Amino acid sequence: MKAARALYPTDFSEDSLRRISDAVAFCIQNKAELVVLYAYRLINRQSSKSNGYSLKKDMDFNASETYKSIEDHYLKELPINYRLLSEVGFVDDRIAHSIKKHDIDNILLCRSLYDQLENKIIENPKGNKKLFDLPVVEV
Repeated sequence: MKAARALYPTDFSEDSLRRISDAVAFCIQNKAELVVLYAYRLINRQSSKSNGYSLKKDMDFNASETYKSIEDHYLKELPINYRLLSEVGFVDDRIAHSIKKHDIDNILLCRSLYDQLENKIIENPKGNKKLFDLPVVEV
């Protein structure tokens, strides 16, 4: 399977963080650039912050710290190019945007995100069309 760029959406869950090594292996094997996407919402019912700007600032800081850890554990000194993206919005909308913006060839999904997005990546009996018309690989 040829892959110039592979998109790996993450929600920073334990499952998605554990599977980054599989996404990296896919990219090394296919000589693909890895694009890691963290999409988040500014609505957080568990937060006491009512200011959207403060919440975004906190979310960006947390994403930055997690990405530093990902780089240290999975990406440092490996023979692949990569991009680490953090964007506000619904994960399926941000994936669709990233596919176009970054010329993505494959989508790599951990099981938890695959389950979350399944009705948008596979045509189903209700007639819903796939949102992403690209190969989807579960890692």
